Amino acid sequence: MTTRFILAALQFFGVTAIVSIAIALAAPIDASRFLGVVALACAGSGFLIHLHALRRTDPQAFMTLRARVHAMVQNAARACSRAASLLGGASRSASSRSAR
Repeated sequence: MTTRFILAALQFFGVTAIVSIAIALAAPIDASRFLGVVALACAGSGFLIHLHALRRTDPQAFMTLRARVHAMVQNAARACSRAASLLGGASRSASSRSAR
């Protein structure tokens, strides 16, 4: 039960961090931007506290979460690499056409 609560809190704080970044970037008033930054700081600290709690209470769940995040980062890196190679190849072919 504790592990489920901590994992739910990690998801909650992750989502609130994304929302607070959007608020901080899109807010038209400086006070709203400041509140977005404060919300981001609170979300970040809450995420770190719950991540530490997960590590202390259920090391196996922490290792599983760590492996899942690592796999997601690797997949994103591969996708970015493929996109960059496709864009690089397209720009080279476009530049060779313009040289003719």
